[in-house]
Order: sequence, then structure tokens, then C-alpha cells
Amino acid sequence: SPEVFGVVAIVNSILAFVSIFVDQGFTTAIVQKENPSERFLATAFWGNIGISLLLATVFILMGPAVARIYEIPELTLYIRVISLSFIVGAFSRVQNALFIKEMKFRLLAIRRLIGTLSGGIVGVTMALNGYGVWSLIGYQLTTMTVLTIVLAIQSQWRPSFQFDGKAYRELFRFGANVLGNNLLFYSQLHLINLLIGYFLGTTALGYYSIANKVFVTFKDMVINTFSRIALPLFSKIQGDDQLRSDVFYKLVARVILLIIPFCLGLVVLFPEIVPIFLNEDWIPAIPLVQMLLGACIFTIIPSFINDFLLGTGWAGRSLRMNLLNTGLYLTLVLIGTQIGLVETTIGVGISYLLSVPISLAILHAVIPVRISQILMLHLKAFVSGGLIIVLLMALDPFLRGNPAIALAIKGCLFLFLMFGSIRIFQPGLLEDARSVGGQMFSKVPRFSKN
Repeated sequence: SPEVFGVVAIVNSILAFVSIFVDQGFTTAIVQKENPSERFLATAFWGNIGISLLLATVFILMGPAVARIYEIPELTLYIRVISLSFIVGAFSRVQNALFIKEMKFRLLAIRRLIGTLSGGIVGVTMALNGYGVWSLIGYQLTTMTVLTIVLAIQSQWRPSFQFDGKAYRELFRFGANVLGNNLLFYSQLHLINLLIGYFLGTTALGYYSIANKVFVTFKDMVINTFSRIALPLFSKIQGDDQLRSDVFYKLVARVILLIIPFCLGLVVLFPEIVPIFLNEDWIPAIPLVQMLLGACIFTIIPSFINDFLLGTGWAGRSLRMNLLNTGLYLTLVLIGTQIGLVETTIGVGISYLLSVPISLAILHAVIPVRISQILMLHLKAFVSGGLIIVLLMALDPFLRGNPAIALAIKGCLFLFLMFGSIRIFQPGLLEDARSVGGQMFSKVPRFSKN
């Protein structure tokens, strides 16, 4: 039910906050460092383990206080049990960073698939047997445990018993800016859950959490697939200003022309999906999902600018950019929670839109920004997406029967139109998307001339 999802969203949001401090920004520091030594890596590993144990203790002790704030007594036990997940996760963070640095994204994707499927089997089985909130917690604990085990098997690196104070200070200096960025990202993804739960209740939070889950999943599968490649890619070309400028623009161009039409098409299709996969209790979440998917369009530019700044060593500028964007986001969210759930979601969308010019202004201080070309890319993408929307909606009068058949027909048309529009507006994009999406290159990719 929406209320159950709301309760779990509160637990997850608190867990996500503590997990930020477990990593301490060390993952990005390892990816960014040119040739990390064994002592450097071992120090990061033991630093993560030590802080995870400390924070687990704090997390367990704060359970009763959180339960009183939200007037949900069961939260105490939920919080204490789920705290185990970030202790388990701490054992694989350095290996994960090494895989990212080496661009072994196929192995990471396989790992995530195995972990998600394992957690899904446990979670669904528990849900079918009436475990409610515990089924979602079981899903998360199982997923994290399997992810850690699989990565340990895949990785050849094993931590040595070394801890170097100088290496830790180096990690911490770079990681502090990343930690600040992660806290700001947390504010955008999770703090809103705590605010909605407090001001609007757990049922409203349940609707928003499922909408936000669709948004985050889509962003992670599509935008972040390219974004995860961007960080190590930019770190490899730090010494060539012209090359990094060209690669930034070409990579962003490909992603904009691929994702914006896809987002707009999903906005139209999502009302067809809910009746098939969810019951009528979730109908109020449909407009929230549509608004967040539409807002996802405006997260592309800030995401890649952030990766560019971190990859090229401008962590301080990245922190300032995210501080401005998050301040704007929280202001609009706080205003929205005093009015209603729809207004809160609208505030989220407006904040993402306004973050684009802020991010471009920060980037302009580092490299020349081709504003007119970026705007033209958006125009092409919106024309392509608009055409897809019109054609999909034109089918509505003819598809009033079985909703599953209607979704299948619209889905096939959607994919056909996506490929067609890409061929028209950007020949060669599909080749580049396969290259980047394959995540296998070990050096700077050669984009097509088109």
C-alpha cells in the first residue's frame, strides 16, 4: 500500500544519509587519482570499515528518536535492522571504485543484475507471504549482501593490513568536497521524503516515493549509465583543454538527443502502464511520475557538468554549483510541502529547470561553453519528442479496448519513432550510443563524424 512505501521511504532516507559518511568521498578520490598505490587503497578500505561501524552504532541509537518524531513506533526496529546494509556495503566500496576507474562497467552491470534479481526474489516472496514493510527491507539487505559478495569474487584486489595517515589525509582533502556534493545530492533525492512524511503524512509520501523511484531508476539506467563513464573519461584527459571540451560537448550532445525524446514518450505512456502493473490505489501517483519524468530532462546538463568538474580536478567548483542548485531546490520544496503534494512535485521540476543556467555559468569559468549549440540540441530533441507525443496520442481513439494490447502497440510505435527520429536529427548517434552504452572502451572514444 502507499502507506507502507511511505514508511520504508523514511527508513531509506535516513539510511542514505548515513551511507554518505561511510564512503567519505573516497570512491571518487580513487577514480580521480592517476595511479593509486596499494597503501592508498588499503587506507581507503579500512577507513570505510571503521567509519561504517561507528555510524552503525549511531544509527541504532537514534532509532527511538526518529520513531517519536514520525509517531511510528515500529521505525525503531526497522532502522536498527536495515543499518546492517551499509556495514556490508563498506566491504566492497574500494573494489567498486577500481572497477569504475578501469571502466569495467559490464562486470558492474552483471553484478547489479544478480544482486537486484536476488533481492527481488526475496522481497516478492516475503510480500506474498504478508510481511509488509519487512519484505522491502529484506529486498534491500539481500541486494546489498549479494552485490558485495559478487564484487568480492569478481575483483582480484584484496586489502592489505595497512593504514597510512598521510594517505588518509590526502583522501579526506579530496573526499571532503565530494562528501559535500553527496550531501547536496542527498538533499535532492532523500531529504524531500523526510519533509513530505513530516508535513503531508506517510500515504502522501508513499505516492511520491513510487514516483521518485521511477524517476531515480530511469535516471540511473539511462543518464547515469553515460554519467558513470564520463567521470573516469574526463579524468584521463585532464591535460588537454581542447580535447576535454570537445569530448564534453559531443558526449552531452549524444545524451540530449537520445534521452529527451525518450523521456517525453514515457510521460505519455506511463498512464497506460499503471492499470496493468499496479492497482487503483496508485492512480494518484500517475501525474507525479509524469512531472518527474518531464523534469528529468533538465538533469542532463548539471549531471555531466558535475562529472566534468570532478574528473578534471575542480571539486571545489562542483561543490559550489551543487550548493546553489540544492539551495534553490530545498527552498521550492519547503514552499511546496506547505501547500500540497502536487505543488511540491512542481517545485522539484522548476528547481531542476533553473539549475541548468546555474550549472552552465559555473562551467563557463572553466571552459568555453557553446550555449547556442546546446540550445539547438535541446530544440532538436524537443521537436523529436513532440512528434512522438503527437503520434502516440493520435492512437488513443483507436485503442480503447484491452489496456495491455494498447500498451504493446504504443510501445512498439514509440520504439520505432525513437529510432527514426534519431536517424533524422543525428545520423551516427545510434552507433555512438551503442559504443558508450556498451561501456567497454579503455581510452577516449572516437565519436562518429556526423
